[in-house]
Amino acid sequence: MAKLNLKAIEERVAPLAGRETYDREFIFDLLLAYGKPQSSVTRLRNGDLNVATDQGSEVAQKKVVYFKETAGDTLEVLEELKTSPGVVRYSTRFVIVTDYVELVATDTQTGETIGFPIRDIDQHFTFFLPWAGMEKAQYVAETHADVKAAERMGKLFDELLHANPDLLKQPGGRHALNLFFTRLLFCYFAEDTGIFAENQFTNAVGSHTLDDGLDTADFLTDLFTALDTADASDKPKHLAAFPYVNGRLFTMSEDTWCPYSPRRREKNSSMPASSSGARSTRTSSARCSRRSSHRANAATSASTTPRCRTSSRRSSRSSSTP
Repeated sequence: MAKLNLKAIEERVAPLAGRETYDREFIFDLLLAYGKPQSSVTRLRNGDLNVATDQGSEVAQKKVVYFKETAGDTLEVLEELKTSPGVVRYSTRFVIVTDYVELVATDTQTGETIGFPIRDIDQHFTFFLPWAGMEKAQYVAETHADVKAAERMGKLFDELLHANPDLLKQPGGRHALNLFFTRLLFCYFAEDTGIFAENQFTNAVGSHTLDDGLDTADFLTDLFTALDTADASDKPKHLAAFPYVNGRLFTMSEDTWCPYSPRRREKNSSMPASSSGARSTRTSSARCSRRSSHRANAATSASTTPRCRTSSRRSSRSSSTP
């Protein structure tokens, strides 16, 4: 089965939300929604792959999940379970506890814990994206000089022109390229100045796109459209936390496509802007500010994906400018 992108996962998780009742089948349906093989899920359901201590109330698969149903305090049970021998021994990625009303879960790799009504699983589907191969991007402060950021942006610019030699000769080509870089720079500026939450843009790109970068253009288009949408309820759930940016900087149209490169970030391939690997190359971009070099590679994702589509969503626009 081909890797699922963000939109596909969102659509597959949606039917699990809002049910009147929930039972043990929930965990199997959830794993399938993230692209886990049907054969593996069937064997887990039948007990062949279930390594749980109490298979009557628990479902556990090595390195994937330890799921427990309880009638007690879900958070208290979670705290006990995540350090239990069964979880530690099998390197469980996600520990989930539910009474089928509330659900709490911990990502043992990042240490992040989340809790919500189980009926709202569709609003929190990004938490389990590592099951689909989309790791959560986490960054620490960098001390690289700003000149490194400028060098990264220069490399990205050169890569785009190398892959699109006629870009500047095309009608609107120079405008599209300039607008693309302007949008990137605004997003990093917004992270530094509090317009966005810290690392909000960088982590979103790193956490919500596939390693090969094939869906990055679509993701950026959706993100730019969300930034141009005033009403948060009109945005995709995973982008609703991004603020509305007036002034029409992020208005998508047919002549605001993203320049692209046919190169793909596959295993053992050369990285156009970094030698640190596909993940950092996709998730970072040059930040012309205090956190620079490590971030610089995210913008390269746009240089390795097909041309951005124009979103069909339209929102109310403000006539004011920033």
